[in-house]
Amino acid sequence: MEITKEAIRAGFDKYLCDKGSQHDYTLMYHETFKELTGCARMLEIGVGAGRSALAWREILPSTELTFLEKTPYEGMLEEAKALNIVVGDSARASVVSALFRDAHPFDMIIDDGDHRPDFQFQTFLNFENRWTQAYVIEDIIGQENERLLRRRLKSHGYNNMRTYSSKLSNGSLRMNGKVETNVPFYAMVIFPNATEAPQPE
Repeated sequence: MEITKEAIRAGFDKYLCDKGSQHDYTLMYHETFKELTGCARMLEIGVGAGRSALAWREILPSTELTFLEKTPYEGMLEEAKALNIVVGDSARASVVSALFRDAHPFDMIIDDGDHRPDFQFQTFLNFENRWTQAYVIEDIIGQENERLLRRRLKSHGYNNMRTYSSKLSNGSLRMNGKVETNVPFYAMVIFPNATEAPQPE
């Protein structure tokens, strides 16, 4: 599946989405889409103001898009409110099961919700059998958390992963009772174990 870097970045920039302006995940998504045979159905977890949702509508006009949000944001853009937004907590297995019991698997799932590693891993487990080609975890805060997630995924049988560094954004993280600043952000793409993880060009 070929989507140019220019088209991806243009979609992010049109809606002032932080995937482009702050993190610059353009290359990650360009390389990930290249590995997909197609993307008929996609789920993104975490809606916020709806900028990312609108960007995906621009980038993937033929894809059936679903968005999951734990608590709808009062400041959500009016245009985004018309999208297919499901309300529920991705970290609660019973909620995910109830909401998506009869849903067909998604070709790709993007977790841009709660960025704490425990919640990211639990969300992954809750959607483990609900994606077929790629699962993306955005905004892993700090190298230790990236390593923690990688260890947890490997212990659960997943070995085909690729990590990207956020290019333009550093944040803060409370560690050992202290707030650490300039903490790097990462994103991770997980591929099915049946195929070898593609390598960056």
